Amino acid sequence: MTDRLNRLLEIAGDTDKVELKICHNATVSCLKAYNDDPTAARKRDLDAARAGLAEAIDRMWPIYHPEAERFPNVLAVVAYLKSQGFKIAKSKIYKDRKDHQIRVQPDGSVLKKDADAYAKTLKLLGDPLKGLEEAQRKKLELETLKLEKQTQILTHELKVKEGLFVPRDEADLTRAAAISVIEANVRNLHLTCAGDWIGIVSGDPASTAPLIDAMGQQLDDLFNRLSQAGEFQLTL
Repeated sequence: MTDRLNRLLEIAGDTDKVELKICHNATVSCLKAYNDDPTAARKRDLDAARAGLAEAIDRMWPIYHPEAERFPNVLAVVAYLKSQGFKIAKSKIYKDRKDHQIRVQPDGSVLKKDADAYAKTLKLLGDPLKGLEEAQRKKLELETLKLEKQTQILTHELKVKEGLFVPRDEADLTRAAAISVIEANVRNLHLTCAGDWIGIVSGDPASTAPLIDAMGQQLDDLFNRLSQAGEFQLTL
């Protein structure tokens, strides 16, 4: 195991190299702890650390040494098959080895071609075709929504250009300006005609000022309501 570890550390990628070093350091640490305090608990920790290091080496060895074309044991085959997306457990491969469902060499290793042949009897995790169809459906939905949004924007821009829609800010300014003109003309009409209106109804001309004040207050209320921002419709 030490020889394979050293050979992997020479060529492994950064992530795999870090994992190997962590597993190795854990093994060394547990071995020292067991030597200092040889209890059952320390022994379990050491065994677990060694198993973890062995599993990492067995999993990475065929990746960095494909020329070997074999896995050292069935546990390495489990790791390989899982990385390929197959549903497989240790208990199953042990049973299948006992039932001769997977060919194992006398030294316990498994040729890659035999592992690939065994994989044909397993199920993939999930349904790749179903996953592909779902991904395509979601992509189509997103593209449809995008097209609908673009159509709405283009339609709105076209109506603005054709004068069917007026931008809100522009409409508010236009309305405010129109109301100001109307207000100025109405107030001027009242100021110039209030006396005549009172005379028409045989009133007292001296009451012109109070009448103008009263009418002015009502006009203020009216124009205040008209100047409030709200829904409006432009008729062409």
